[in-house]
Amino acid sequence: MRNTYCALRSPLSVFLFFAVSILLSVPAFAGDTAVANSEINAGHAEVKRDVNEIQAGLAPHFYTRKDQLYSPLWHQGLSAEGIELRYNRSGNNSVHQVLVAVSKSKIKAGPTWEYVSWPTNEAVTTWPVYITHINLGYAYLHTLPTPDVVTLRLGGALDVELQNIEWMIADYGFGSYLGTIDLDVKAELNVPLGKRHDLTLDLALPIVAWVARSPYSIHDETTIFNNRDDNIPKTVVRYLGAGRLETWNSYQAVKAALTWRRQITASAGLALSIHTKMVAIRKPRPVVATDTGINIAANFRF
Repeated sequence: MRNTYCALRSPLSVFLFFAVSILLSVPAFAGDTAVANSEINAGHAEVKRDVNEIQAGLAPHFYTRKDQLYSPLWHQGLSAEGIELRYNRSGNNSVHQVLVAVSKSKIKAGPTWEYVSWPTNEAVTTWPVYITHINLGYAYLHTLPTPDVVTLRLGGALDVELQNIEWMIADYGFGSYLGTIDLDVKAELNVPLGKRHDLTLDLALPIVAWVARSPYSIHDETTIFNNRDDNIPKTVVRYLGAGRLETWNSYQAVKAALTWRRQITASAGLALSIHTKMVAIRKPRPVVATDTGINIAANFRF
């Protein structure tokens, strides 16, 4: 089983190696360009110090999903369970962005209803489907030449989402999972609205992605036997390692966000954003999902 585990993990390791290498090469290339531009424009532009920003907030969201591995019906639901933490480091010509977010969705195909459970003959209410989302992200963006009224940045991003899904059907429940690691191209447009507030539009599309989906149910004898060590980190890596590389013809995603920021003082402010993510996966059976939410956060600069 150890050999099988290593074999499954190898393609994922190769994908992550190339994805991280590409992201790390962007700062080096952009840094050379920035140095050249600074030498040309020396004496014409004031060098600004780097700005660090930490942003933490709540992220209620509305989630919809149609996963034909399990059901031909649309499931949807509104959830207030979500927290988000961001770190940004902005320089003269570049921005580094880090994201950590955890949220939970409670979705159902229709209203709850009662039924009589056999053989106890007790009245039981149907359960929704519970999904736990873990999002990790890193992005590097380089500032492009634009008029002073706007700032346009373009770069790459690594977007990781892990989902633990608990499907509940009458008295029966079973688990499943979804893991995606996207290598995105990302653009960001910032428009100042005054001395203390601005508006930012983000858009990201995946170039290629590593996608791991569970079979119909992971509660089968083979899956339980392969994960009998009860080691959560090893199990997550094993599940991800069993995925496959997908391109735009079999995996589509669009990620967008509109953020308004207001600085109350020089070091503290508020942020309000509306964000959406739409995903469509074709293999082994189609799944379509949308995640739309509002983020209310406080930010601190230093």
